[in-house]
Amino acid sequence: MVVISLFAFQLHLDNNTIMGNNRKVLGFIGFCCLISFVLGSLSEKIREWGLISFLNKINFNLTRFFRGLNQFPGIKELNGFVKLIRKSRLLIKAGQYSSVWTAVVSIFCLLIYSWYITSGKWVWFPYTHYFDLLADAFLKGSLSLLEKPSSTLIALANPYGYLNREGISYLWDSSLYQGRYFLYWGPVPALFAAFVKSIRAMVVEDQYLVLISMAGLAFVLAALLHWLRSVFYPKTPGWTVPFLILIGMLSLPMLWIINRPSVYEVAISAGVFFLMLGIYTSLRGLAANRKNIWLVITGLAWGAALGCRVNQATVVIWLTSITVLYLIIRNRKGKAWILPVILLILPLLTWAGGLGWYNYARFGNILETGHRFQLTGPALPSDYKDIVSVYYVIPNLFNYLFRPLVYNWGNFPFVNAPYLSDKMWPWFIFRPPYFYSTEPVTGIFRAVPIFWLVLLLILKPLQNFWGWANELPAKKIRPANSLYPWVWLMFSGAILISLGSLSIFLASNMRYLVDIIPLLTVLTGFCIWWGLDFLKPWPILYNILIAIIVILGVMGILIGLLASFNTGLDRFALNNPHLYRSLVLIFSSNR
Repeated sequence: MVVISLFAFQLHLDNNTIMGNNRKVLGFIGFCCLISFVLGSLSEKIREWGLISFLNKINFNLTRFFRGLNQFPGIKELNGFVKLIRKSRLLIKAGQYSSVWTAVVSIFCLLIYSWYITSGKWVWFPYTHYFDLLADAFLKGSLSLLEKPSSTLIALANPYGYLNREGISYLWDSSLYQGRYFLYWGPVPALFAAFVKSIRAMVVEDQYLVLISMAGLAFVLAALLHWLRSVFYPKTPGWTVPFLILIGMLSLPMLWIINRPSVYEVAISAGVFFLMLGIYTSLRGLAANRKNIWLVITGLAWGAALGCRVNQATVVIWLTSITVLYLIIRNRKGKAWILPVILLILPLLTWAGGLGWYNYARFGNILETGHRFQLTGPALPSDYKDIVSVYYVIPNLFNYLFRPLVYNWGNFPFVNAPYLSDKMWPWFIFRPPYFYSTEPVTGIFRAVPIFWLVLLLILKPLQNFWGWANELPAKKIRPANSLYPWVWLMFSGAILISLGSLSIFLASNMRYLVDIIPLLTVLTGFCIWWGLDFLKPWPILYNILIAIIVILGVMGILIGLLASFNTGLDRFALNNPHLYRSLVLIFSSNR
């Protein structure tokens, strides 16, 4: 922070040579962090200087404050209301039969997806079928699409400049190479479509693949959350699991791709499904005595994630490294780790070899996916090196984390994620020349406000500091479960790596957030369970946290359900205008 604040201009993070207020604040925060480090290094001296008695006085006063918190206006009523809700039969049953409710909620999410993807008519409307075209090619023994580009397109000196293609018919966003069409997305969805078509002759539209992937993701996320709570936090409320599933799967980014189920969304949703499936099976394998079959499935799943979308490579490498490292550390005195590691790595290497061959057979390069040859619009820069840059990090992070929604309380659906314009950027954000910023996107902390509860992690170092200050024995919050810290490391690292890889890309898009939402849902769940476990000795604070969880969770679900009516170029309104107009007339005050 200090280095960035002092040398932001030299690092090309700021176009101003003079240090402004924001850089001064950043430098101040960094300086405070350095002071904290110094104080931590001198901890033993601090004890000798008599600061412990001072901290004990603070502890006494805080205890008095928390005990008297119930006398604050509104706190007593809130505490009583939460107690009444916690005694409701519905929540009690949800806790007693959490596995059943988890399955029910997953099925409910599938029904919501089906309702939106059919625009409330439960009838499919024709949509794109890119992966069906590739499946037809596979069934004919071809790696290129059977559709041939026009001679006019092939004759262009530079067909990749979108202005050069005006008036020429071509397959949008396909890859043109040596006079043939290819797809730069991974082949796994097309392999599945080819399998279906080999059984029954039909057109496997992209929207079918999106729905199948999202349904699978809902059930995998449900199984993962249920298992994590059962193993690590069994005494926390069971209803939090189905509630988290609703929040994560009905959030705006997840419903966004349901309402825009094109080829892009197939690659993203299928990739995330296989990624989360691999995480679930890896954790089950690491916790089981007979782990080999679990790890084989993990390798196959993570390999399939790469086969859907190469962007998952960095996250898969991280997760694989964590899994292998855990196996080695747990069995460092023997060689019991060798076979499980081989069974995990071998499927991954097989997938990597297959994908390398697939790319080489098409483009003569094992690392070339065809993305540089795509026939798209201004989003593709003239110099392909500009596709990624550190200059894109700040505007992308603003979009992905804090970009606000637009609210219009007088007109249904009240909340919207509009297409971006130059006027919708704050003054302190510098946008590089090639940065593509016209697609709708909103910050995850705005669209899913319950994700703010990851800040509960702050309580952990505070708890450790308090125990150190009072010379208390370390409290083992979880029974001796060596996997516990690795779960934190796995998900937090995957989120940061995924966000980092998205932030250096030249464009922000709502659908890209689907890479992060399931991971962040699990991490938020872990933070919530830890916070509830931590606050058990203070019933008032415990009930306040319960109220915050419910309020923020319901807000996120409502934002997702409402804003989804205007996604996908108003697809819902176009396919079902009668229902949409009826909703507008019922709920809009300016009708």
